[in-house]
Amino acid sequence: MIRKENIIINTKGLLKTFVGVFFFLVIVQGGFFERSFLTASLILTVILLVMLINLKDKADTIIKIAKRTEIYYFIGMIFIFILSSVYHQTKFKNCGRVGYMYLILIIYIYLLFLDNFNKLYNAIVLSGTLETGITLLAYSGINLPSVIVNARNMGSFQYANATALFMGIVLILQWWISNEEEILYKTRIIMLVTLMLTFSIGGIVLYIFFIIVSEVLTNWKTKQILYMKFLKISFEIVISMAFAILVYYFKFHIKNNVLVWFSIILGVIVSTSIKKIYYIVEKVNIKISACLLLIVIISEIYIGILFFGERALGTATERIQQMSDAFRIIYEKPLLGLGIHEWERYIETQPGIAYKVSLVHNSYLQLGIEAGIFAMFNIFFSIFMWYYKIFCQKVNIKIWQVCIMTMALVHFSVDITFFFGGIIVPLMICIFPNQKTESKL
Repeated sequence: MIRKENIIINTKGLLKTFVGVFFFLVIVQGGFFERSFLTASLILTVILLVMLINLKDKADTIIKIAKRTEIYYFIGMIFIFILSSVYHQTKFKNCGRVGYMYLILIIYIYLLFLDNFNKLYNAIVLSGTLETGITLLAYSGINLPSVIVNARNMGSFQYANATALFMGIVLILQWWISNEEEILYKTRIIMLVTLMLTFSIGGIVLYIFFIIVSEVLTNWKTKQILYMKFLKISFEIVISMAFAILVYYFKFHIKNNVLVWFSIILGVIVSTSIKKIYYIVEKVNIKISACLLLIVIISEIYIGILFFGERALGTATERIQQMSDAFRIIYEKPLLGLGIHEWERYIETQPGIAYKVSLVHNSYLQLGIEAGIFAMFNIFFSIFMWYYKIFCQKVNIKIWQVCIMTMALVHFSVDITFFFGGIIVPLMICIFPNQKTESKL
C-alpha cells in the first residue's frame, strides 16, 4: 500500500477531483458514452502524472505500483483490444472500448493512493440518492428524455438493467456503512422504489438475494439479531414494491400525476421515518408479522407476473438465443473475435436471427466477440485471483464487499452491464481491500 506520508500534494484535492470525475461518470455519463470515458481517463492521467512528479520517492512508489499484479490484468486487456482494433482495422471513432479499458486501469492506480474510502462510499450512496431524484422527477410528470422508456426507469444510464445493478450496489453498501441516524440512511425506502421501477427482474432478485446472504454470513451465530435484520429487509422490500406499483399504476393506467405526486410524497415520508417504523416492526408478534409479510409478498409477485410475466419470459428466451449465437461466433473466430462494435452489423447479415441488439446480453461473451478468447481468459483469471487472494491469502475484505462483487459478476453473465463506467467505477471502489480493517471472513 502506498502510504500517505510519501505524497507531498494535497490529498484532499486529489479526493475531490476523483469524486468529481466519479459523479460525472455515474450521474451524467453512466451509460454508453465511451469517448467520454476516454476523456475522463486522460484528465485523470494528467493529474496522476503531476502527483508522481511531486512525490518524494518516485522510484519507490512506481515499484510499489508495479508489484500489484492487478495492474498487468488491466494492461493486458488494453493490449488485447488494441490488437483487435488493429487487426480488424476498426475506425478510430469506434475504438472507445480501448479507452474504457484504460479507464479501469487509471481508476485502480488512483485507488492505490487512498487509504480512507469513507468519503467515496458516501459519494456512491449520494449518487444513488441523486439517481432516485432523477427517477421521481421523471415519473411525477417532468419531461426528462430517456429516463423512462416503455414505463421502465432508465435513470441516467439510459438502460434499466444498469440502473438496477447500480442501485443494488448502492443499497448493499448503504446498508453496511450508513448509520441509522444519518440522512443518507433515511433514503432507503425511496431508493428501493427506484430499483423496483426499473422492473429488472435480474437486478431486483440479485439485490434481495445478496443483501440476505450478507446478513446470514455476518449474523448466523446470533439468531435473534438475524431475525430482526430479516424483518427489516423484508419490510423494506415489501413497502418499496407497494410504492413502486402505486407510482406505476397511477402514472400509466390512471394517468394522474397528482396521484403520482401523492404516492411519491408518502414514500418520502415513510423513508425519512424509517427508524421509527423499524422500532414498530420489531415489536410486532413474530407469527403475525411472518403471515402478513407472506400474504403481501404473494400478492405483489402475482401482480408482477400479471403485468410483466410475458415480457420477462420473452426476454429470457431471446437472451438464451443471443448467448447461443455468441458461443458459435467465438468458436468460429476464437483469436480476435469479430472486432469492436461488429456484433450488431453481423446479426443484420444473418437471415435466421430475428432480434436486434447492439451487444450480447452476456458481458463475458461480448468480450469474446469483440477481442477473442484471450480477453475472456484475462477477465476470468483476474476474477479468480481476486477470490484467491481473499480466501487463500486472507486479504482484508468484508462480507458485504464479497457480496457486491459476486452480485455484479453474476449480473455480468446475463447482461451488458460490465460496459458501463457508472457500474465499474463504484464497483472497483466497493471491492478494494480495506487495509485497516480485520477480515470478517
